[in-house]
Amino acid sequence: MLTYLTFFIFVLINIGCSTIQKNNFNWDKYRKENPQFYFEDRKVLTGKLEDRFVELDESEIAEVKSMFSNQKYFTISPRPLNNQYKNFSWFQNEIKSIPENIKKILSKKVYAWTLVKNLGASGTVLYLRNKYHKYEKGILLLDISLFKKTYKEFCSYKELTLFKHVSKNTIECDYKGINVSAVIALFYHESAHIFGALNPFFGWKLKPSYNTDYPFSRLSWLKYGYKKGEIISRYDDLIPFRDKRHYYTNDTNTKIDAKHILEILKGWERANFFTLYSMFSPFEDWAESFAHYLISKYHKGKYTVYYKTSQGQKLKFESNIRLCAKKMKLMELYFKNLDLFI
Repeated sequence: MLTYLTFFIFVLINIGCSTIQKNNFNWDKYRKENPQFYFEDRKVLTGKLEDRFVELDESEIAEVKSMFSNQKYFTISPRPLNNQYKNFSWFQNEIKSIPENIKKILSKKVYAWTLVKNLGASGTVLYLRNKYHKYEKGILLLDISLFKKTYKEFCSYKELTLFKHVSKNTIECDYKGINVSAVIALFYHESAHIFGALNPFFGWKLKPSYNTDYPFSRLSWLKYGYKKGEIISRYDDLIPFRDKRHYYTNDTNTKIDAKHILEILKGWERANFFTLYSMFSPFEDWAESFAHYLISKYHKGKYTVYYKTSQGQKLKFESNIRLCAKKMKLMELYFKNLDLFI
């Protein structure tokens, strides 16, 4: 187990290395190779998280679409909701209801948020950087068509998009004992992707290679890359078809037959993933764990999955508390020392 002392030595080394790299960084080349990153600031209504709405134009939406262009299982034609912000005051009220201590945390890196239609996923992120990489923040893009569902409705819909031939077998998932909305849970999740961008716990900037240097990712993942077969978890032997999981897809070739739902749920209970979605990749593992930490600590919620069989039987599944404990400790350490990492 990584000791706190070892961890902070590791952090200092990485900070030093990062400083050296930044001084010699070719920013013109970087911008050319990473067109999805935005470098200019945007105007927002106020500094309050609930007021940080921005409008995107058609060209920016086109760039969002290009970000997904190499993922054939997305069928998207996103559209901006410019000049319609006043019609979504209910969304603003949801963000306003987030506990103040969490809003203070999220405000450090969530520069703004915007709403779109037909994104093809629940959300994504546009990154904002200044010319000298002095800070890194992001704009959340959230698909408005999904957010009027309850969290239970959305979570159930999301998990069932994995499977084909789903008729009588169903999945229901929720945070037991509380009423966390889809808006809040997914706002946390998408915010986490921004926080992960400069995070020594989680190494999304690594080239495809064995992921041995990052303590959070190392808890669940052996390897990740960008080609088929390059994402390998420590629990692939327990979770059948984990590497074949694709969400929100209309392509039946990427879906798993519903007869395997029970096998996947049983495997999940024996692994160290907080939610089913976190088994998808290291990126989603980080984001779901980040969201789960905030919900469990500040909203006192416990994630639970119910599987209803075609015979009417209802089975209950929960994440493995013992195996997930190390992730919770790292999350606690991360949030306590947040200013070191941003």
